[in-house]
Amino acid sequence: FILYKQANSVYEINEYDNIALFKGLEDIPNQWNSVCATWNSQTGIVQLWVNGKPSTRKGIRRGSDISGMPSIILGQEQDSYGGTFDKAQSFVGMITDVHMWDSVLPYPEIAIYMNRIPQKTDGNVINWRSLDFTTKGYVIVEDQELVGVAVE
Repeated sequence: FILYKQANSVYEINEYDNIALFKGLEDIPNQWNSVCATWNSQTGIVQLWVNGKPSTRKGIRRGSDISGMPSIILGQEQDSYGGTFDKAQSFVGMITDVHMWDSVLPYPEIAIYMNRIPQKTDGNVINWRSLDFTTKGYVIVEDQELVGVAVE
């Protein structure tokens, strides 16, 4: 399962080479943007929210699941499972508050996260606050409390 932003604010959700493209969702360069993707494996319905605005729903493969040993990569598109990275396909910017669930959240709960309201339920697959991670290349990890603090 890949969520990928192409040029010109075109987002792609790719589930085992079944692709849905989402165009016309406004994101603002050089500002924080909130992105949420959902996929219901039973129905095959995917949807994307950017800055609280939902896309149309689209259908990709249904009746399947994601199985096997997970490899979760943030900020870098992989050309093969767990590797074969192209530095031209790496994310440049800041990432925070990544959460993943094993079911689709109802819209009111998605809206809570999109509006940065303190949440009650962290992701049960990925929980940003308890994430154990490895960095490769030039990556700066900042304490969230220090982000945005001006030092003279």
